[in-house]
Amino acid sequence: MGQPAEELSFIERARRTQIIGAAAATIAEDGIGQASLARIAKRAGVSKGVVSYHFAGKDDLMKQVVLAVYEAGAAAMTPVIQAATTPRDRLAAYLRSNVAYIAANPEALQAVIEIVSGYSPEGGGRLFAPGDDEVIADFLVGLFREGQQDGSFRDFDPLVMAHTVRGAIDVIAPRHARHPEIDLEAYAEELVALFDAATRRESS
Repeated sequence: MGQPAEELSFIERARRTQIIGAAAATIAEDGIGQASLARIAKRAGVSKGVVSYHFAGKDDLMKQVVLAVYEAGAAAMTPVIQAATTPRDRLAAYLRSNVAYIAANPEALQAVIEIVSGYSPEGGGRLFAPGDDEVIADFLVGLFREGQQDGSFRDFDPLVMAHTVRGAIDVIAPRHARHPEIDLEAYAEELVALFDAATRRESS
C-alpha cells in the first residue's frame, strides 16, 4: 500500500521514521543484499505487514531511506549556513556543515552508499531518474550567482562549480567508510581553502 506523506498522522510519521531508521541500520550492518523487508521489520520491532502498510514495497522504502538521509543533512546544515552573512562565509559554512554531517552519521551514509551503488529496483531501471540530484546543486548555483553579483566571487560558470563542489563532497562518505582514520574536520578545512581560492575575486 504505502501511505502518502501528507496524509500521515503523527504516530504514522513516527512509525515510518522508525522503519526507515531500521532499514538504514540493517543495510549499513548487513549490506544491501541481506536487507530483506522481513529482516528490516524484525529490527524495527514490527511485522512485515506494518512495513508494507507504510511503504509501497521495497523500492519505495529504499528510496525513502535515501531521501530521509538527505533531508536530515539539509536540516542540520541550514541553520549553520543561514548564520553566515556573506557568500564566501556561506560557502565555507556549507562545506563545513556538510562534512560534519557525514562525520556524525556514518551508518546513514553507508546505507545510502549501499543503496545507490548496489540496489536494483524490482521492476528494473533506476531507483532515481537521471537528473533527480540536480536540486542538490541548486543552492550552490544560487549562492555563486549572488557572490558574483556582489563581487565576492570571480567570473565562472556557477553550474560547473556547483557540481565540482558536490563531486568533492560526495566522495567523502565512501572514502571515510574505507578509511575511518581520516580526520574529517581537517578534510573540511582543506575543502574550504580549496574552494575559497577557486571562487574568490582577487582584489585589484
